Amino acid sequence: MTRVQFKHHHHHHHPD
Repeated sequence: MTRVQFKHHHHHHHPD
């Protein structure tokens, strides 16, 4: 897993 993918893999809890 590259660092770019890791940055894109953020866990943001927001209501759709």
